[in-house]
Amino acid sequence: MNYIIIDQGTSSTKIFLFNNKGTILYKNKIKHKINTPKPFNIEFDPLEIVSAIKKLIFEVLKISKSINSAGLAIQRSTFLFWEKTTKKALTPAISWQDSRAGHLLKEFDKNKKQIWEKTFTPLTPHFGGPKFVHIIRKNASLKQAIKKGDVYFGPISAYIVHSLTGQAFIDQSIASRSLLFNIKKGKWSKYLLDLFDVPLKCLPPITPVQFKFGNILKTKIPLSIVIGDQQAALIGQGGVKKKYLGANLGTS
Repeated sequence: MNYIIIDQGTSSTKIFLFNNKGTILYKNKIKHKINTPKPFNIEFDPLEIVSAIKKLIFEVLKISKSINSAGLAIQRSTFLFWEKTTKKALTPAISWQDSRAGHLLKEFDKNKKQIWEKTFTPLTPHFGGPKFVHIIRKNASLKQAIKKGDVYFGPISAYIVHSLTGQAFIDQSIASRSLLFNIKKGKWSKYLLDLFDVPLKCLPPITPVQFKFGNILKTKIPLSIVIGDQQAALIGQGGVKKKYLGANLGTS
């Protein structure tokens, strides 16, 4: 049996086909454009990234018909809005490098301690909560669509999973980069959702890293793992001993 590994990074998407002995049978990559429309604004076209992933997967499918499963390692803290039913991206993918929401830090400065206690991450414009606030305050129509429950907000990993399988999920390693996730309890934090005014229905469900995300591109190949790139590197180096938390769809 062989395995597909997708490494979706800041500047390119790579694909690898491994056999069960860990030998690389095929690899390729496609670069994508990084857009900088203004100072401190760094973004991508999410459709360009998904199209590259699909192209690379189809290349692999021509090479091997015996594929057991697929996994995705992904850049962290890159967020966007998209339609739940059509999967149409409504905003660019705002990069983890982007700091356009920096002006909000003073507004939330008094909440830094509580944010740290729940997330173990600092208050920064690079994470999801401030990006959410910045974008909806500048886009009234998007804010209205969110109120109607028609829109997802999430990391590019969830958008890719939705595009490949038809189902949107956020694994815990990526949820931890949102400033909305209680890392102690493994679920969305009601306190943080209220703080950043993020409706729970706007967020895809949280899953463990290893999960049945669905089959990719209408094949019988399951997407079995989605994980942040740095967490993936940590595991690859043998740096994790404890099991991941199970799925929990509530809030705290």
